Amino acid sequence: MGGADFAFNDHYLLISVIKGDGALSHNGDQYELEKGTHFIIPVGFGDFEVDGNCELIFLHT
Repeated sequence: MGGADFAFNDHYLLISVIKGDGALSHNGDQYELEKGTHFIIPVGFGDFEVDGNCELIFLHT
């Protein structure tokens, strides 16, 4: 189990969970992540945290 904090405001991010599961936290909201989940972090989303035991692929412009 682990965690990582991110701050990314310049471009969008496309994130894919390729292994495991966890949760993404942003401004008090929490979103469950599991293998096969794909989502977009829009420009200006701000800081977010990912906790759990998962591997992610980040694609950005």
